[in-house]
Formats: sequence, C-alpha cells, structure tokens
Amino acid sequence: MNLSDLREAARRRLDDLAEPYGWVDDDLDAWINEAIREAALRGRLNRGAVTVPVVAGTASYALSATVDYVHTAKMAANNLALARTRRDELDACAGNWSTATGTPTSFFIENRTLTLYPIPSASGTLNLVVDLIPSALTSDSQSPGLETQDHLPLLEWVMYRAGQQRDRDATIPNPEIHEAAFTRYFGPRPSAMTRRMWLESGATTFARPF
Repeated sequence: MNLSDLREAARRRLDDLAEPYGWVDDDLDAWINEAIREAALRGRLNRGAVTVPVVAGTASYALSATVDYVHTAKMAANNLALARTRRDELDACAGNWSTATGTPTSFFIENRTLTLYPIPSASGTLNLVVDLIPSALTSDSQSPGLETQDHLPLLEWVMYRAGQQRDRDATIPNPEIHEAAFTRYFGPRPSAMTRRMWLESGATTFARPF
C-alpha cells in the first residue's frame, strides 16, 4: 500500500468518504507518517545499511539522527565485525587506547558519536547495519518501508489520533482502544532512556525483537 491507499483506507475506517471531509488529507498524512515511525521504533522494523567514510587519524564519527540502533560495524577492508566495547572497559584494559593506532578492532558509542579503537591508521569505509527512523512519505506513490502485513495495523494509530480531535463534529468514542490495539501489534514504545541505552551499549533490560 502507498500513501494514497493508506489514506483511503483510513477514510473508510473513519466513515469519512464524502466531502467536505471531517478530517483533512494533511492531518491523515501526518498521522500515517507518525504511525510508520512509531511502528518502526516499537517493532524494530526498518533495518538498513549505512556507510561511514573513515579518515586516517580520526577515531570519532557522528551518527546520523536517523540511526536508532547499531547492530553491527565492519571495516570494508577486511569485513570483520568490530567488537562493541565501552570507554571504561578500554580505560581498564588498554591504558593508551586514546592514542593507539592501527586497524580498528572495536567501537563504542556515546552521545550519538561512534569511536573506533584503535585510531585508524588508514582511510577506508565503515559499514553499519542499523535500525533507521523512517523518512516521511511525501508523495502519494510512496510506500512505508514495512512488510505488507504491517500496513493496515498502522490505521489503529490514525484512528487514535483522529479520535483525539474532540472539537470535530464527527467523533470517535474511546480512541484509547485503538492505541491499545496498535501497541498489542507493534509493541510498547521504548522510553528515550531505553533507546539511548540500546544505541550506546547494545544491551536491554527486557526482551527486544530482532
């Protein structure tokens, strides 16, 4: 389904098929995009690849704001997975880690900055497998980056958001039931602290879908 299909399906669910519409297209499009982002965050449904140009002598690289989690990191030159570590582990085990140079064997993430250890002695490319925050659909022909079976459940979020507009002539009773249905399908929304923990350490305090 593309954006146009999802908007039409949302209007059928809302029983809002005759003009003048109770909910304008811009609102429905915004809620559909919001639903896609929520689904991807909750269900880890938007995995992708990111390449980072590595410069000899430079250890740290800012991650794009669209990167929500890093699964693996590999230097293209040898295609070996880098071990995930932490600053305190390097402090304890490799006292000169901040000045050591060579072929990177590990990495850590702090404040959305990925640091390689040791400092790369040669330029190259770092290949990341990541979870991405989806880009907004801006044209009717665009489709969500989700499996087909995940498209229609997105409408539960649209129903929930539409039901929050209490000043409308057309109302949706108990919109919270639609939020609950969305959560049952895609899972609970992780807190900002949890998402930061996932990004920086790769560990979680509860089961995380892969």
